[in-house]
Amino acid sequence: MGDFHDRLAADLVGGAQERFVAELTERAARMLADAVANPDRFRLLDRLSPLGAMGLWAEWRDRVTDECREAWESAVSDEDELLVSSLARYLGGRSYETSYAANVAAEAARGMAEIMRRENVSLASSVEREWYSAVADAVTRVEAGESRRRVMEEAVAKLASEGITTIDYRTGTRMPIDAALRRHIVTQANQARNDLLWRRMDEWGADLVFTSAHYGARPSHAVWQGRVFSRSGTSKAYPSLVEATGYGTAGGLCGVNCRHTMTPYVEGISKLPDTDYGPQEKLTGLSSDEYYAATQAQRRLEAKVRATKREIALGEASGVDETPARVRLGELQGRLLDHCKANGLRRDYGRERAYAVPGAVQPRALRATASVKKVLGRGFGSVAPGEMRLCEGVFVDRHDRVRTEEFVTETLQAIVGLEVEHAVVIQRDGRVFHAVGTRDSVTLEGADLDGAIVMHNHVLLYGEPCSFGKDDYVTLRENPKITLLMACSGGYRYEMKAGPKIAKVGYDDAMGRIPLSEVDMDDFQHLVMRSLNDLKAIRYRREDL
Repeated sequence: MGDFHDRLAADLVGGAQERFVAELTERAARMLADAVANPDRFRLLDRLSPLGAMGLWAEWRDRVTDECREAWESAVSDEDELLVSSLARYLGGRSYETSYAANVAAEAARGMAEIMRRENVSLASSVEREWYSAVADAVTRVEAGESRRRVMEEAVAKLASEGITTIDYRTGTRMPIDAALRRHIVTQANQARNDLLWRRMDEWGADLVFTSAHYGARPSHAVWQGRVFSRSGTSKAYPSLVEATGYGTAGGLCGVNCRHTMTPYVEGISKLPDTDYGPQEKLTGLSSDEYYAATQAQRRLEAKVRATKREIALGEASGVDETPARVRLGELQGRLLDHCKANGLRRDYGRERAYAVPGAVQPRALRATASVKKVLGRGFGSVAPGEMRLCEGVFVDRHDRVRTEEFVTETLQAIVGLEVEHAVVIQRDGRVFHAVGTRDSVTLEGADLDGAIVMHNHVLLYGEPCSFGKDDYVTLRENPKITLLMACSGGYRYEMKAGPKIAKVGYDDAMGRIPLSEVDMDDFQHLVMRSLNDLKAIRYRREDL
């Protein structure tokens, strides 16, 4: 039965259906980039259907419907042949209605075609709505002066997560179109096969069935898998199928997302599946229930991998540099690999495949590297003073605090004591920028400072270390969303971030509060920073490097 599900899913969710979604996705990505680059043209678009998604569905509808019919006819016919041959082999030949399978296939195809029509109409509507919302927001932000690169990245991420989805008409929940269709296929396939099974068993006068079994079944299904049941409920030897398994309900046998199957049972001939999972438990170190929980965690990680691949594909089709997302993809795949190794699971690469990506090429991950030598190696000769440049191939995973701190520490130790100022900026997205300055200053222009970690060195002043100066405070005051502004000088590491009163307190205000008796006791700039800290303009600290 697993083959029955998988075969139908491959034929129905793939093929013309996937090509339609891929073309719609690529169109949305291309027009997103065009609209942000040409706001006036965007404003002239028809707000009711700027993408023409429904028109595109109309072009693909007949091909999708034809493939749906052909898939059901072939799958049901093959399944019927297996059922009939199995019953005839064990119970002898019988006369049976040969056209019944064709009727079942036709009915299933009609039902599934209607479901696909409804889901694709919902998809087209969703893409139109989310595309217009994303573009309108992006255009407004770009015209207000925000970084076009950052705005496009966020628009692509929003469209990737919310645009290529459909709304389930029963629950109102949003889900990817391929996941929605696969769920419907399982339901329709169960209904079609069981309809066929019931009819053939009635024709052969058979009442007993047994359920399939597998290691790692959901706990509520594990109690009845691999056992014999009576369809009619009249057997004295075996329990009622409906009462024991919940057959016919959403949470029971052949219900929502249930891939258990039924097979005719002939006493003395049929062999029941083995439900002793001792060897598997010994191999994995997990009970069946624990294994089920581990596979569910694997499914969640696989969903994140697919979502990230969709974001990358959509972004690249929009002309956005998706390097940070590719690094994030590598981190996710690493977590997935570790999870599988720890729990004795096999990677299922089919479940990691992103659906209907533009160009039909699966995005590849990048391994994050954080080589300070690579960052600064470009600076000593190839980067002219005054320039801020992206360090190609160097990325910091900001979600990994330990590795981020290691990179920060290594960077500060590398730039302290240099004869001119250097600045290294780790953006919120993990990109790393580097600039070379003069003995007195270094530019930060060219990097996105919102959410960034900003590091720079101070050249020793008369041989003595010095903390942040007025220009550093002004930079933070103008960019209060900097996550952390850092400096190094001599043997010290300095850190500050915006406090609640930074907009109200000036540098000179804090300087004027320092008692004359303390002026010669320590680095004067350090004293000013402490005063600003006391006034809650900043949060400041100095520690040994």
